[in-house]
Amino acid sequence: MTRYIQIDGYRLATDDTNFQSKLEWAYKAHSRPLCLCQSGGVPMYIARADDKFVLKRMPLSGEQHAPQCESYEPPYDLTGLGPLIGTAIETKGGEADFVHLKLDFSLARGAPRGPNVPAADPPPVVRNAPPRLSLLALLHYLWHEAELAEWDRRWIGKRHWRTVRDRLLTAAGHAVAKKDALSASLFIPEPFAKERVSEIEANRQRVIAPFRQPSNKAFLLVIGEFREAKPSRMGVAIYLRHSNEAFFISEQAWKRAETNFARELDMAHHEADGHLMVIATVSFSASGYANVEQFAFMYTNRNWLPVENRYELELLHALDSRSGRYVKGLRFTTPPSKPIAAVLLPYAALYLMPDNADAAFEAALDDLTERKASLQHWIWRTGTAMPPLPVAGNPGVGN
Repeated sequence: MTRYIQIDGYRLATDDTNFQSKLEWAYKAHSRPLCLCQSGGVPMYIARADDKFVLKRMPLSGEQHAPQCESYEPPYDLTGLGPLIGTAIETKGGEADFVHLKLDFSLARGAPRGPNVPAADPPPVVRNAPPRLSLLALLHYLWHEAELAEWDRRWIGKRHWRTVRDRLLTAAGHAVAKKDALSASLFIPEPFAKERVSEIEANRQRVIAPFRQPSNKAFLLVIGEFREAKPSRMGVAIYLRHSNEAFFISEQAWKRAETNFARELDMAHHEADGHLMVIATVSFSASGYANVEQFAFMYTNRNWLPVENRYELELLHALDSRSGRYVKGLRFTTPPSKPIAAVLLPYAALYLMPDNADAAFEAALDDLTERKASLQHWIWRTGTAMPPLPVAGNPGVGN
């Protein structure tokens, strides 16, 4: 299906041979493209990656596109994103290009610090405090906005670390936290290339050097793929792929991580073709060493789609054999004791119900399935065989 975009009043097809040059012109002219999937158009923006110009949807605008549009996203309120829009994640006034994020952790020394991601549900809170993003929830948000939670079998073999990195940097460029651009404090290692070692090292130093200054109280925000953890004299040193920088943590903090992120570490141990992602806030000692303040892990499959357990891996593998696009649901701040849509298709929401789900979980799942009557709702009780996957135009609930 041909997609049409409007730029400065001109209607263009995305498969037009001159479309790339038109995007380049619009990018340099700061012109706002409109996706014509809906009457009146849906605003978009243009990003530059690897000397190519890419059409991107505006932050949190996926629901505004028509269901048949490749920029469309199913309803946000079936995953952990929905409850955060307008609270921890919000646009302000006419700043449609930027999303303001409220965090529960510090990005600088001397500011209040929130807890690391807990292993289980947090204790009940009496005060009516607005939700904020944990470190892991921030990674979920960037993954979502970078469109890395979306997949179509046409992309097999085309999503590599360079693509992941470019998309994350673009997403961070449209996020503001504590009045500062998130991208200003973000370090993501460049893909290693033997012929570019000196250039890559110079780029790394340019990003990190300001954070090594004693007068700079800001933390460096690091995202990368976990490579290994090695014992150090005073604790543990974490290394990321594509980087030789050592990030030091105490032995006690590493033991807490082995408890809090046992599921992610276990999956990385058993699934050799996936990726164990790390997000961390980092400070630098007077002697220049990188010390981890807080960190979190997230496991993804080989296509960089976040997964929570082997059942989600099995579900995504089954979906990979079919044509069509889908979106992986993310928890953000929703605890494991509450259901979310594990996968969203344009016509269906797919849920996983654990063997030990209690009555509260089942009631919450019933509420989700009743919320969107226009969608099929498919439920897999993970103690049983996976039921047949839903098909477009076939209403009903599968379980």
